[in-house]
This record gives sequence, structure tokens and C-alpha cells, in this order.
Amino acid sequence: MDQEFMKKALTFAKKGSGLTSPNPLVGAVIVKKGKIIGRGYHKKAGQDHAEIIAIKDALKNKNSLKGTTLYCTLEPCCHSGKTGPCANEIVRFGIKKVCFSHVDPFGKVKGKGEKFLRKNGVEVVKGLLESEARLLNQPFLKVNKTGLPFVTLKAGISLDGKIATRAGKSEWITNSLSRSHGKELRDKYDSIVVGANTVVIDNPVLACKKGRLLRVIMDGKLKIDKKSKVFRDDDVVVITTKLAAKKKINEFEKAGIKVVKIGSKKIDIKRMLKFLNKNYGVQSVFVEGGGETNGSFVDASMVDDVYFYISPEIIGGRDAVSVVGGLGALNLKKSLKLKNVDVEMLKDDILIHGIVNNY
Repeated sequence: MDQEFMKKALTFAKKGSGLTSPNPLVGAVIVKKGKIIGRGYHKKAGQDHAEIIAIKDALKNKNSLKGTTLYCTLEPCCHSGKTGPCANEIVRFGIKKVCFSHVDPFGKVKGKGEKFLRKNGVEVVKGLLESEARLLNQPFLKVNKTGLPFVTLKAGISLDGKIATRAGKSEWITNSLSRSHGKELRDKYDSIVVGANTVVIDNPVLACKKGRLLRVIMDGKLKIDKKSKVFRDDDVVVITTKLAAKKKINEFEKAGIKVVKIGSKKIDIKRMLKFLNKNYGVQSVFVEGGGETNGSFVDASMVDDVYFYISPEIIGGRDAVSVVGGLGALNLKKSLKLKNVDVEMLKDDILIHGIVNNY
């Protein structure tokens, strides 16, 4: 039954998808005599953690928590941040046993929550459905391990790997269902990255349903127009290089647009990712650019996750735009390899999702 209860906790955790950053997704259930008496999930950074919500849910129905078991998808915290320590409340209300999926990698918690619980007489079981729980929080885990955001590469392509014709026409390669699916994915990320050509040619808004999304424009020579739709508000930053004219940079800054130089002749992808995490708290990046933007991330070995929406059509042409430009791999051993590949039909389109890195 332990696994079944943890599956319930994982289901609750998913409800916070796209809303909790920089905190992880966490779900919890409290069980007494084989029945769930409390349930909860973390909804937003700064608000109650999943364990506290589950405790409050159980107390709301006048349940005693003495002798109960708490199933939680992440090690309970033991420090005070924007909220109090969950481990203290677990002990205070007499919860007898805690099962959690994996240790919290955050330095102030990492093993300390488990130690506190054991020291105070709580039985602890860890590692329950760990791989499933870790998949929920890849951005959180990667940032804590490497200091770099988790990067997803998304593209809509033809069967022969093109994202536009030789005349630059791309509207629309994939069907409406694929496009809607791709837009829904945006809501799960902290930022979206596109290249200058995407802004010049498509003039997109790059909106999302959740309201606020940091939009990052990669433009090495600063050729985009400061009146582009993407600059409708201040949730945008332009990353350029030393090749950008000082006059143009000044014009953008006078218009209230943030411009940052990262690289001399080309944008340094790794440095850019570190900058986004350090200065904007970005833990996840959704790359939705053109071939050269995609290629720059692949060449830098900075792709963790891939979503390709494939339309059953062949565009052809050596001058048609390919989905991944850049230098590319010298040999097949160095090509980008996907694992845990899922294939889904979206009407006539094919969605291929694969993982490059696990954290």
C-alpha cells in the first residue's frame, strides 16, 4: 500500500506544475488505519508546503494525527525560510511515520530533515518511488547540482526536419493541436528563449496562460526592432555580444529594455544560463527558437529535454531551414542522444519527447 499512497502524493504534486518555482513540486497525504485523512500540495513559493497543507486538511475534519503516516514526495524541510519548518510540525502533531521519495538537495535541508525526524522518534522510510518523484523536479534538482537551469528544446518540424521553406515560410507546419500542446508546455517553465530571426520574421508575443514568463531574446548583433510585440512589458531581456553597436544598446535602454552582453563574437550559452539563474532566478528554460538558436544550445551541450512535433509532410530543398543549425556533431558518437523516448499522436502529427539528462 505504501506505493499506492505515494502515487496519490505524486498526483497531488503535479497540480502545482508551473506555479511553484523556485520551489519544487511537492505533494503529501496523511494516512490513518489505511485511509487518507489529509492531502495537500505546494501551490506557490512563500505559501504553505505540502506537508502543512495536508496536516491542516486532516485537522479541519477533526482528525487526530497521532500514530499516522505521512507520505511526501520530498524530504520535509527543517529550516525557516518564507515558511516555518515542516519537520517540527510533523513531530508536534504526533505523526508516527514519514515516507518520502528522495532527499532535498537544497543545502539547508539535505538530510537534515530526515535526521531531525529520526532524532525525535519518527520512523522514516526514504526512496519510495524516487525515480518518479525526481522526474517531477528536474529543474530544481539540476540548479541545486550545477547552478544551471534545466533546458528544454521544442520545435515544430516537417518529416524531413525543416522548420521553414527556402523562402522562409513556416506558418503553419504543424497542426493546431500540436501548437496548442506546445503553448501549454510554456506554462511549466520560468523562461522562453528565441533568436533574433524569430522576432524579426514572426514578431511573436510569446505569451503564456499563467501570466508572467521571462522572455529572452538572443540577438548577437542587436538587429531586432525595439517596437517588436515581445516588448509589450518588462518581462524580457535581450542577450547580445560585443558586436552590438553602443548606439543601438543605448536606444534600447532608453526604451526601458534590458540588454546584456554575454560573449564577444557569439553568445556564450553556458554563461547566459548562469546569468539567467543568478539574476532572474530562472530554473527552467524553454527554447523555441530557429535553427541557429537551437544549434547553439546543442553545440554547447546544454539541452536536457526535447519535444519535437513532426508534421507528416516533406518540404525539401537544401536551402530550406533545418531545425538544428550550428556546427553539429563531428561523428555519431558525439550526437545528441535521447532516452526514455515517448511517442504520441496529435491527430496526424507525431510528438516525440525524449530526455537527454537525468538529475
